[in-house]
Amino acid sequence: MFQTLLRTHAATRGVRSFPGSRHLRLEMLERRDLLAADPLLQFVLSARDENDALIENLQGVSEVSINDTESIDYRVKVGGEFNLRVAAQRLQGDSTFGIDQTITDLLIDQKGVLVPVVGEVQRISFPFENLLAPSGQVTFYFDDNPLQTETMLAEDFLGDTNSELYSNLANVIVSLSDQIDSVDQLEINASSSSAGDMVEIEIEYPNHLIVGSDVPQLNVEWIDSGEVIRNSF
Repeated sequence: MFQTLLRTHAATRGVRSFPGSRHLRLEMLERRDLLAADPLLQFVLSARDENDALIENLQGVSEVSINDTESIDYRVKVGGEFNLRVAAQRLQGDSTFGIDQTITDLLIDQKGVLVPVVGEVQRISFPFENLLAPSGQVTFYFDDNPLQTETMLAEDFLGDTNSELYSNLANVIVSLSDQIDSVDQLEINASSSSAGDMVEIEIEYPNHLIVGSDVPQLNVEWIDSGEVIRNSF
């Protein structure tokens, strides 16, 4: 599942609009044969608000499924923002392989109608061996204000569960950031690196709160036995 945020610009020639709003149509992509072969994938696009609900449309549709083929005319105010969800379905049922990742290029036939508003994802990583018997302390700060820091014992930061780690990190970000007011505005997940020697923590900042601004990089210093390890990237 892919999701991005788009913002509409001022009225453009050839775009049908309503008073104070723009007429936006997203058409379901048709199944197409490639070189006479069976189709492999089917995509469905839907415009959604910050609560993941389908935005107002002329058809009065409240939800779409991967099998829907009806075109939907959405109503979006000029300057308004919406999330564009791209859902993918594998059509061949005789294979044990699924969809690992999809990358889509969206072509718009009218210039100046939509512009992407890109969110931000940052990652910090720790050597796996440091997590087995954590010691020392960790210090956090943003690139734009290195003098404002949050420091805690490594053992306390990691906690006993992933949920505790996520909560601790989210609270650190809220304390340091001028843009994030609540831990509920952040999405944090952890996974191991492909080599298995690092633990990578992914921080997703809410794009509707950081429109037009660049989130400074969160830096982490783990000081253990006098050694400083920088782990942000």
